[in-house]
Amino acid sequence: MVTLTLSEDQVIDLVRQLPPDRKRIALLALAQSAYIEREARMQLAESQLRRVAAERGLDWDQVNELERELFIDDLIHEDRPCAHRRHLLPLGSYKGMAIVNAADFLTSWQGS
Repeated sequence: MVTLTLSEDQVIDLVRQLPPDRKRIALLALAQSAYIEREARMQLAESQLRRVAAERGLDWDQVNELERELFIDDLIHEDRPCAHRRHLLPLGSYKGMAIVNAADFLTSWQGS
């Protein structure tokens, strides 16, 4: 079997030359492939989040969506100080966390 090496532009031009029904088949195949790859990336990301959460004493399955978002936000920002984090994140645990009143948050945030 011969293997052709084509640039992205050449592939796009070839697809554009296909009859409409063949273009649809090609696009559906690409969409299905992208979906499968996305699902695999999502599963990998979730398993990594579960592992990191467990390492930090957090049960991923027991926390709600807000607690998960705050945990991820904490991971993303752990390399730099964020003035508002001290108000949103409890020390040591996300469980039972309460958001401070918005006026107190804005006052302290603007003052930093």
